[in-house]
Amino acid sequence: MAAKHPHQSLIYVHGTNGSGKSTLARHLIMCAGGIRETKRHPKTQANVTYTHAGLTLLGKYTTPTGGADGVQPYSSVPKTALALLRNGKSVFIEGLMTPGVETCADLYDGAREINPNVEFRYIKLDIGFYQSQQNVLRRRQLTGNEKPLDPTNLRKKQASADAWFTRIAAAHLPIYGFINWKEARDFCLSAYQLNATGAVRLLDQ
Repeated sequence: MAAKHPHQSLIYVHGTNGSGKSTLARHLIMCAGGIRETKRHPKTQANVTYTHAGLTLLGKYTTPTGGADGVQPYSSVPKTALALLRNGKSVFIEGLMTPGVETCADLYDGAREINPNVEFRYIKLDIGFYQSQQNVLRRRQLTGNEKPLDPTNLRKKQASADAWFTRIAAAHLPIYGFINWKEARDFCLSAYQLNATGAVRLLDQ
């Protein structure tokens, strides 16, 4: 009798600056009961955030900037994600860095090899250029950065993320996007079998 695979999900969220990637990650952390610990994975030495509900996230979330962009070298990101799947965990990855199609395909194939029933999705988060720009401005103000914002790099990164999504769609990888923040949140909560109860519990403590 074949071994039954546990329910596991691996979601990779990409988008330009200010699109809400880290905000989504922190929301999922709250709904997963908060951070249990942040430590390096023994196989790759990449930082991993572990929640009380068992969801794992690549990178640190104990600082204002976190996620997969803080994992060096980047090659540790897919390796750590697969190692966590082998450990029986579900995984969330978000970052500004644009992974190549081959990297995305290898991650998907590797995940399916570990668990053929894994719920896997690449998400292109798109809340619109204007709102992304406003979010970046708000974040700069909160950190005391009063320099005028040059939107050139923001537009370039948005174009890069759009092109990435087109390429992985052409490669027939599992995708979900161009979606807004609430749609991404609802999809992730469903995939990870989470709800707002965890966040409410944290507020009640």
